[in-house]
Amino acid sequence: DIGSNLLTGTLDFLPALSNCRELQHLGIHTCFFTGSIPASIGNLSRNLKQFGAHRNYLTGSLPTTISNLSGLSLMKLSHNNLSGIIPESITLMENLTVLDVVGNAMSGPIPTQIGTLARLHQVFLEDSKFSGIIPNGVSNLSLLEQISLSHNQLSSTIPEGLFNLSNLALLSLSHNSFTGALHSDLSPLGPMYYVDISSNSLVGTLPNSFGNLGLLSYLDLSHNKLQGSIPESYQKLMNLGLLDLSFNNLSGTIPKFLVNFTSLT
Repeated sequence: DIGSNLLTGTLDFLPALSNCRELQHLGIHTCFFTGSIPASIGNLSRNLKQFGAHRNYLTGSLPTTISNLSGLSLMKLSHNNLSGIIPESITLMENLTVLDVVGNAMSGPIPTQIGTLARLHQVFLEDSKFSGIIPNGVSNLSLLEQISLSHNQLSSTIPEGLFNLSNLALLSLSHNSFTGALHSDLSPLGPMYYVDISSNSLVGTLPNSFGNLGLLSYLDLSHNKLQGSIPESYQKLMNLGLLDLSFNNLSGTIPKFLVNFTSLT
């Protein structure tokens, strides 16, 4: 780990590390590295489990050869200037648990076969230019705990399977172009504490089943086209610290139970 230094230059030194066959952790984060990630990264040790190159000034696209790192569990490339697509070959990295490319200029679709990455726990793709749909295969990610796709150009409806992931605790899909209604049964989302689907084009009513998410502390559905009243079932959400339903088409009266939400800020 040589991260958090004033190091500069390109990543041309990576090929020299291909002789380190027992290398398990490579941290080059929070420096001033520039240039692209070389295709030779695929020649690094198959024992490599963590690769962190976040918070640099890297450009170019993600090389398809990165999928050669079959033992990689954490790939963190956030806050660079990377562009291009996430190569479909990434779905060959069967040990990947954390995929983080936040805050780049990457575009194109989310890999259609992302659902084959059965060990994924965290997916952070926000603040980029990804477009298209959320692949239905995400419903196969049974270990998924956090997914953030906010501030992109994603569209279509939100796959119902996403709301059946029993380990999901954080769901952030704000500032996209999602349409359709929210899934009515959110009961499987037991550990859910954070939901932000604001600034989309959702229609329909507020699901009663949100009231079953007893750990929910953050709920933002503002800036959509939701209708109807605030369900009485929401009175069970005693852990809410933020509730934002503004800029919708809601009607009816303000529920009296809101006075009991003493944690609201």
